[in-house]
Amino acid sequence: MAEKLKIIALGGLNEIGKNLTVYEYGGDIVVVDCGMGVPDDDM
Repeated sequence: MAEKLKIIALGGLNEIGKNLTVYEYGGDIVVVDCGMGVPDDDM
């Protein structure tokens, strides 16, 4: 049987700095942070 791709959205969609998505395939997990937050000068 083929593995299934699971897509899990964590955080608020359309909220600045809070977009996080998890992709799970078989035994592998990839976490993608696509937030649009802008760091402060001290970061």
